Amino acid sequence: RYPSFKSKKHRQSATFASSAFSYRDGQITLAKCREPLSIRWSRELPSAPSTVTVSKDAAGRYFISCLCKVDTETLPITPNMIGIDLGLKDLFVTSEGQRVNNPRHTAHYERKLARAQRQLSRKQKGSNNRAKARLKVARCHAKIADTRRDHLHKLTRQIVNE
Repeated sequence: RYPSFKSKKHRQSATFASSAFSYRDGQITLAKCREPLSIRWSRELPSAPSTVTVSKDAAGRYFISCLCKVDTETLPITPNMIGIDLGLKDLFVTSEGQRVNNPRHTAHYERKLARAQRQLSRKQKGSNNRAKARLKVARCHAKIADTRRDHLHKLTRQIVNE
């Protein structure tokens, strides 16, 4: 068959093996790049990475993911058990009676998202202004996804720690 067209508007990624990048003094330089990447690190790397993946999301943000060898320590086994009931009004209710409200992240950004989507719908297909409006909508969706992921991560981490 003929090859199918693959849009570049969505997630893009490139993986680099150890021979295609160099890691020195906390800086990564990719192959065929003169200067090291300007990276805002979330944390220190535990060791030199064996593989590096650079990805770009639909909102135009770039991320770098490093594969490192790490010796992990297991958490101690405790006799504590907990039951969790997921819901709509409350995000979840534990067997101990703790209720966690559903923050409704989409509802919080509803007006901003609706306005961005309205502006996008009025743009002519294929125009540069439509591309800019599409990025605005994608950034709004990314913000919602990021806040939801962060909130859930904090809650689950708290449950595991207790």
